[in-house]
Amino acid sequence: ITGNSNWTGVVEVFGNIPNVGTMACSGVLVAPDKVLTAGHCVDGVSNWQAFFETPTTSGYMNVVSSALHPLFGPRPSPIDNLDQYDLGILTLSALAPADATIYAVKTTSTGIVESVTMADIVGWGYGGNPTVGFLARDVRRWAQNIIDSLFLNIDGVPSPDQPIKMSHTFGSDPAAQGLILSGDSGGGKSELAALAAQH
Repeated sequence: ITGNSNWTGVVEVFGNIPNVGTMACSGVLVAPDKVLTAGHCVDGVSNWQAFFETPTTSGYMNVVSSALHPLFGPRPSPIDNLDQYDLGILTLSALAPADATIYAVKTTSTGIVESVTMADIVGWGYGGNPTVGFLARDVRRWAQNIIDSLFLNIDGVPSPDQPIKMSHTFGSDPAAQGLILSGDSGGGKSELAALAAQH
């Protein structure tokens, strides 16, 4: 699980928050020069770089621009501590390495079966595994979790972006049982190509 090389299009991204310091998140290559990440990783952040690790490349690429989903922002009260449409795009200064996988993005919930669909979650942040303990950040890790549910509403407030709830209900492979924690926001890829913008 540590240093997993099967997810060459899942990158670590770094940006600067004024008067705070560096923010690290994860991102998914969705076009030769575009990285999809979480909106809360882009909001108020500048001077991005993306770190790629592929069979032929290990290094940083500059980011020339970032954009938030036009509807990104706090959800209506009483759940305004969570963001809605939590998506952002980073545009690279050049094309990504040719052997970095480009992932499709699923834009609807069609085909996701609650408590059945298994998703591969990938990130560069902190993580834990029942069999190996906690793993350091800055290492690409993989875990499998079952999608518990899609939120059509939260506390009675309609949720048109239908965020995905991921539990700690794991698959049968113990090596794939990982927890996704800080620094993994924006990283994720399932066999359905569903984005998991993990908080």
